Amino acid sequence: MYRLTDAFPYLIARVGVRMAELFAKRLESFGVTLPMYRVMAALWQRGGQRLGDLSEMTSVEISTLSRLVGVMQRRGLLSRRRPDSNARTVEINLTKSGCALVERLSRTAHPARTAA
Repeated sequence: MYRLTDAFPYLIARVGVRMAELFAKRLESFGVTLPMYRVMAALWQRGGQRLGDLSEMTSVEISTLSRLVGVMQRRGLLSRRRPDSNARTVEINLTKSGCALVERLSRTAHPARTAA
C-alpha cells in the first residue's frame, strides 16, 4: 500500500519546511523574515534586479514582493531607482545598511563558511 509519509518527495519537502522554520526563528532576532532574507540574499548575489526577476529568483509572488520591497525600502535596506536606459522599469538594490545586514545574516545561514 502506498504511504505518503514514506514517499521520498514528501520527506524532502518536510525537511525543507523544517529547515526554513528553524532558520526563520534565527532571523527573528534580526527583525527579518525569511522572505526578506531571500530578497536580500538574491540582491547580494545579483544586484540591480527588476521586480519580476527578483520574484522569479526568490519564489515570492510579485504582489507580495512589491509590498515587501516597500517595507524593506522604508527600513533603509533597499533602494529603488529608474535606470537612465529605461525609465519604465525600476531597479532594486541593497543599501549600505542592507549589505551590512545580509553579510551578518549570511554567517547565520552558512556558519561553516565563516569558520574556514
